[in-house]
Amino acid sequence: MREKINVTNMGYDDWRAMRSTYLGTSEWSKVIGASKYGSPLSVYDEKINGAEDIDNDYMKWGRLQEPVVTILFEEKTGLIASEDPYVRFHKEYPFLATNLDRVTNVPGYGPAVVEIKTTNEDTYNKWPVSGTDIDGNECRFPKEYMTQIQGQMLITGYRKAYTAVLYTLKYGAPFKLIIQEHEFNHGYIAEAEQALVRFWNDHILKKNPPDPESKLDIKIAYPEHEEGTSLDASNDIIEALAMLKSTKEHIKELKAHKEDLETEIKLFMGSNERLVNGDKLLATWKNGNPRKTFNKKKFELEHNRLYSSFVEVGNGFRRLSVK
Repeated sequence: MREKINVTNMGYDDWRAMRSTYLGTSEWSKVIGASKYGSPLSVYDEKINGAEDIDNDYMKWGRLQEPVVTILFEEKTGLIASEDPYVRFHKEYPFLATNLDRVTNVPGYGPAVVEIKTTNEDTYNKWPVSGTDIDGNECRFPKEYMTQIQGQMLITGYRKAYTAVLYTLKYGAPFKLIIQEHEFNHGYIAEAEQALVRFWNDHILKKNPPDPESKLDIKIAYPEHEEGTSLDASNDIIEALAMLKSTKEHIKELKAHKEDLETEIKLFMGSNERLVNGDKLLATWKNGNPRKTFNKKKFELEHNRLYSSFVEVGNGFRRLSVK
């Protein structure tokens, strides 16, 4: 059995190195093919070759919002949610692990997971309906997050989890908080558990990459062409190429038709800002804020040495050209 590890004072490099030794519950959905943000091959690549140091404003915003969501969760539920500084490991499979956002103690029930998520209204509305929140209202929750919290309960032994989803609204109030209570469902996670074990044993330990399956995998599996090589097309691929050419032509036609329709409407509107049908607003055509652009060519000509000191050469990419 692998003992839990306190990561409070762990350096970032040590933390990244440690992550290569296990599959965290946030990665499980990628391994079982239930995530649009990754794949079995992308997880394999991160474990074997090292994960890219990726961070963005959305991720930073989510981390900054965690204390705020915690306060709102406590106000709504009356429960106390505490930070959990540990990476915890599966009792039987030490390469399966989890790091919880918060933990709480439910009177008469015991400890429970608290998983915090932040998103926006548009993204939230694309999630599938997943039961009701603690107020009995219909709510949404994606399979990849459900896999994560079921995995968290599997590893910790806790039999209850709360998800606190804070999403920003486009109009009206600045945000909405959705709190959902989940019970442990071993039937849900058992199949994923065995798939994860097979993935670790058959691919990670043997350094045997899984087959590429999706658009996400192409860059990993086939980053460069082999000069002078060729491959005879199968009948299926010949048909796919023909359909691709036809689809591209159809897109061009639709784009041209779209531009014609927009031109007709704009000519009709003239200098008017709004197009209405009685009290119903149909369209607006108005000036946006002036766009600021950086003149890269001019800067390169006038400040070539400075420009060159900031230029970074990235990896090339392969472009598919249909003849």
